[in-house]
Amino acid sequence: MFQAIYLQAIGEYARFRRVIVWLVIALLAAIVAYMWLRVSPNSLGVDRYSTVSYMLVFRIVGFSALFFATANVPAEMDQRTIVYLLTRPVPRWMLLVGRYLAAVTVVTVIGVVAALAVSTTAFQGHPTSNPLLARDLLAIVLGAFAYTAAFALASVMIPGRAMIVGIIYVIGWEGLVPNMPGTMYYLSIFSHLQAIAQHPLSSNTNQLLSFLASTLGTNTLTESVSIPVLVLVSITMVGGAAWWFTQFEFLPRDAD
Repeated sequence: MFQAIYLQAIGEYARFRRVIVWLVIALLAAIVAYMWLRVSPNSLGVDRYSTVSYMLVFRIVGFSALFFATANVPAEMDQRTIVYLLTRPVPRWMLLVGRYLAAVTVVTVIGVVAALAVSTTAFQGHPTSNPLLARDLLAIVLGAFAYTAAFALASVMIPGRAMIVGIIYVIGWEGLVPNMPGTMYYLSIFSHLQAIAQHPLSSNTNQLLSFLASTLGTNTLTESVSIPVLVLVSITMVGGAAWWFTQFEFLPRDAD
């Protein structure tokens, strides 16, 4: 039963009209790396990839996680199909977790495609020569789990505002907090992804690019801390979302 829920959700999320937008955005990220190479041919491939991946690839993971997480309960409520979803002879927690894992799968694929596209252009057609790629792929997988879990929890607690709150979180919190002094970055998923990716300090001193890549702050997190933290965040939040979805009623929303 669980496998059927997961596969059905994969089929729904992987529809061409749902994923094409994210594939185009991944292509745009690669174009940014290519334009950097054209404008500054003497720049290092590591610098091009490092900045563009922090600035765009990891953001793509966050935004796509928000999109697919809110395609569950809030979208079903808006489309007035939530009743049909909940009348299935399946425990609610199983529905939510199965659809969560399907969303994580699609988000991971999108993030990996974006990373490979940027790596290919940054390293002039030789993505496997990128020494940062393997660690970034690990960060993308863990980020997909953590971001989707966080937004899955928001989608059941505040279904009417989950998208707005998520956008503010990804753009505001995740974009600004890692650039700030102090230790608030401990509470940022993006900062933990940076700790796992372990990109070297770029030789590029452009402050605007550093700000957009959220590398102005000092990140003292380590991989040995950040991996367990993201695993714990994922399990706790998706567990909380499953519990909330089981305990409370969810009704179709009237059209405005």
